[in-house]
Amino acid sequence: MNNDIKKDAYGNIDIEFYVAKAKEERDAYISEFFTNLKVSIASKLSVKLPKISLHFGRHAH
Repeated sequence: MNNDIKKDAYGNIDIEFYVAKAKEERDAYISEFFTNLKVSIASKLSVKLPKISLHFGRHAH
């Protein structure tokens, strides 16, 4: 693991860099969360309809 701290041109911690990295990680997490949520909801709402057999023609009485 790289423990080097990124610094700006003035030797300060590069806050903008770390904020941008945090936003990237958050966006990836949120995207994955909603993708999984959509799949989960779709699987719970899917309805399996019963098979219907239609017989046309003469029926024996």
